[in-house]
Amino acid sequence: MISRQLTTDARMLEVIVLAAGRGTRMKSELPKVLHHIGGKPMVARVLDTARQLGAERIHVVVGHGASQVADAVAALPSPPLPSPPLQLHGDACAGQARVPQGQGESH
Repeated sequence: MISRQLTTDARMLEVIVLAAGRGTRMKSELPKVLHHIGGKPMVARVLDTARQLGAERIHVVVGHGASQVADAVAALPSPPLPSPPLQLHGDACAGQARVPQGQGESH
């Protein structure tokens, strides 16, 4: 269980999940975020945590295995966002620029 301090801060929490990795070190064709930990795909655990934190919007950036990952996150109100072609690990932050204003999972 994740605990939150109650504050008077009125800022909205918006989460961007970078789920575009290849997972080559896992030696599997399955996208990295779909590997199970404790009976659930990693991406499902990240989404659960974002919801527990009270995220008002959740976006998922997909790349490798995009259709498989999209199927796994199909319950989200906003569609997965395509990742730009990545050359370096730091390029993953470029996915943030693809998040449209005012879209995402709202509670």
